[in-house]
Amino acid sequence: MGTRPNAGAAPSKGRVVLVRLLLCLFCLSLTAAAARAEGGHGSPDVAVIIGNKTYGPDVPEVSFAHRDARAFRRFARDVLMIPDHNILYFEDAKQAEILSVFGNDRSHQGKLWQYIDPNGSSNIVVYYSGHGVPGPSDGTSYLLPSDANPGLAAINGYPLEQMYRNLAKLEANSITVYLDACFTGQSPAGPLFQAASPVFAQPALPAVPDGMTVLSAAGPDQLASWDETSGHGLFTKHLLLGLAGGADQDGNGQITAQEIKSHLDSDMTRQARRELARDQWASLHGRYNTVLADLGAAGLDLAALPSDYPLESNSAVATLPENEPEFPEEGSLADFGDWQPNENGQRAGRSLVIIQPPARVNRKAPPRGLTRARPRRPGGRPPPR
Repeated sequence: MGTRPNAGAAPSKGRVVLVRLLLCLFCLSLTAAAARAEGGHGSPDVAVIIGNKTYGPDVPEVSFAHRDARAFRRFARDVLMIPDHNILYFEDAKQAEILSVFGNDRSHQGKLWQYIDPNGSSNIVVYYSGHGVPGPSDGTSYLLPSDANPGLAAINGYPLEQMYRNLAKLEANSITVYLDACFTGQSPAGPLFQAASPVFAQPALPAVPDGMTVLSAAGPDQLASWDETSGHGLFTKHLLLGLAGGADQDGNGQITAQEIKSHLDSDMTRQARRELARDQWASLHGRYNTVLADLGAAGLDLAALPSDYPLESNSAVATLPENEPEFPEEGSLADFGDWQPNENGQRAGRSLVIIQPPARVNRKAPPRGLTRARPRRPGGRPPPR
């Protein structure tokens, strides 16, 4: 005859696990309900981020393109507040992948078209770090997919003009394009055309459609340089420093196209001359008063951040074991706060750089030194509630 369990005994371990599981499911259901109540997907803004580093055996690599793309992805998350599920992210994108995102000359309805809000409320941000090439016959500017032959760019490249044309067909609140590439046929690692002399070609850069903002790394006959010390493209390094607050000339927390252009003309061009003995001037097409980043809407407390945010020195990079890549797979010198796995599993993932997340403030109160009287999203729309 079995003994009756003691009514005062502690619950079994299995029962405790079951209760915890039920509580977790209940909390998840509440979270899902709240998300549905707020529209289900949060911000309608969409980013396309491409970092093409590795090409064919006869094409020099773009050493820091992956790190540039990862840094920009963190900027898109933390400052532009674009959710992960709205970021189309590619490293070493092939021609088919670029076509699938932007479409071709027959249709503009690629993945980007599928992701944006059909009501036209999305702000679109496109970032590209990689090779650009001129067409050998007519000088037409092409983005170079990772599986392309520079000498056959008219066949396996992606025309820059086609990207602009297809972007202009999208119903969006604003469209901003950042290009850390040049279209001269040269790169800091050498010429892209093996049999060509090291003379800079004069590419035929396409006109930028009205209503679009395009900021590119260099002039039509200039090189898009690299910053070997930070491990980033020179343009991307100063672009992100500026968008994170360094270009905020009037201190209102909003970075305009004119402010970031002035910042690049000062800091990037000065570094290119002093350290590389060459000219590099960023090119801006579009309205100069366009707001590219709103630090107030992002809730960043600038006073609590280091003066060189979001960059870190090389001493922050841990010693890598054998056979590991030279730079961290997830960490970056411009990581914009690389969340480490914690007891809550927040942003869990492999990273070799230990950087604290950017300090945030109560969204109801403005960061010190900023005004939130009329916070605006990039492109002029108010931030989502």
